[in-house]
Amino acid sequence: ISVHIQTSFVGLLCSLLFLLMLLVLGPQWGCRSPLKVLLGSYGVLLALYAAAIFLASPQLGSGFCSAYNRSGGRTPEALLLGWLEQASVVLVFGLQSQLLLRKRGCVAEGRGSIVAVWTLVGSLALGLLVAFGTVPSVASEMCA
Repeated sequence: ISVHIQTSFVGLLCSLLFLLMLLVLGPQWGCRSPLKVLLGSYGVLLALYAAAIFLASPQLGSGFCSAYNRSGGRTPEALLLGWLEQASVVLVFGLQSQLLLRKRGCVAEGRGSIVAVWTLVGSLALGLLVAFGTVPSVASEMCA
């Protein structure tokens, strides 16, 4: 826990740098590609996760951890952390399946955007569903 604030701050800075680069270089990067949009969405999701972890750090205050420990891990903040954590994991599987489906020619031309949107929406929904049944690992580690 003693290095938690430093590592989460570095993660937040790297996330902000990624978002800035995405904003500045977006048109040149190729935002029309559904896979690149999914990859950018993954970066945004991880940036939100980094911000949530940084704000929940016990070194910024004990509010999150005391509420987390009192409720047995069932706070709105813990649910948000769990949702972002699980949605990012599910989105990685979605990205991998997109690559596999495209490689095998299973995605019809012109349908890539629809499949990418459903991959993102499905990842966010499944991440929320899983978050209701799990405890975010980072919260249980930092609030132990």
